[in-house]
Amino acid sequence: MSEQSWNMPEVSTHSILLLEDDDQFASILQEFLELYSCKVTRVKDGVEGLRRIVTADFDLILCDMVMPTFPGDKFYIAVERVKPMLCKRFIFMTGHKADPKWDSFIRSVRGLILWKPFQMHDLLIAMRTIFTRSRSNGLRSARRGIELRTGGRSQALLSPRGNLTYSLLAAPSEASINQLTRFITIGIPK
Repeated sequence: MSEQSWNMPEVSTHSILLLEDDDQFASILQEFLELYSCKVTRVKDGVEGLRRIVTADFDLILCDMVMPTFPGDKFYIAVERVKPMLCKRFIFMTGHKADPKWDSFIRSVRGLILWKPFQMHDLLIAMRTIFTRSRSNGLRSARRGIELRTGGRSQALLSPRGNLTYSLLAAPSEASINQLTRFITIGIPK
């Protein structure tokens, strides 16, 4: 019997937002991804993740489903409101395989999910899938739409699908990020 070898997909030099509340697991993932020269931004919950999304774009979002304060499904809904073009860049992770809530959510958003514990080669394959999908979509921005409000530092748009997008025209203050985070999460059930 021959030994199976795994070809590691090209994943280097990508920016990754990692949302994981388990410090030990997050450290393992971060170290692994940094071996491939990925730039990893690590946060513990969806609220902090949303603050990062507002100020930066990411090539990939690795998102735990069960987190305190703001779980993965609610985070996804918030990202869909503020930067819908990032929704195709999610890989969800959870150890709650038997929970129909997560299965139903993943199916509804047509997302990729890794069931914990997973093998690192499975993560790399999922990453390659996201990067290939992003390249084929041309990483188009959702900037077509109706302007809702324009300020000196920011601009809100309503996309043709009705999603709210929000772009920053200058470096935001902490107060404006907090205000925007509250604005984006209005109406998302807790």
